[in-house]
Amino acid sequence: MKSLATKLIISGILIIVLSGLEKVLIFLSFKGQGVTDTLTLKALTPSIVWNVTESTRTFGIIILIAGAVLLIAGSNFVRNQIKTMKIRNAEFEAEETKRL
Repeated sequence: MKSLATKLIISGILIIVLSGLEKVLIFLSFKGQGVTDTLTLKALTPSIVWNVTESTRTFGIIILIAGAVLLIAGSNFVRNQIKTMKIRNAEFEAEETKRL
């Protein structure tokens, strides 16, 4: 479980970096045309090309979050807390049953 989570986190980071690299390449393609900010770059770039970089970044964030959730869910701390909550809940229900 930790191995998969680690792979997902690393993949998510790499995909986010790829998105940034795509934006840098788009910026460099307009180098001599007076592009100095993101708004001008967006205006000159076809929307489908810009959407590819945005969807790549979004996909990377989703993969990164999935890896983090798997890592947290698979940790011993979370398992121990859930186990403790179940034990305390069973004890509480047993005490409530005795009172009635």
